[in-house]
Amino acid sequence: MGDTHWVYLEFATEKRFAPAALLVTWGRNGHKYSLKAAIMDQSDL
Repeated sequence: MGDTHWVYLEFATEKRFAPAALLVTWGRNGHKYSLKAAIMDQSDL
């Protein structure tokens, strides 16, 4: 679970922190969503 936290945090600091907020909320319900969102953010780059 901790891994997902730094994963989205890294991507957020890389570009924008806006997605991070969403990831945090999603992470509480399901970590799978946060991971998917993080990967999507990278693709956008």
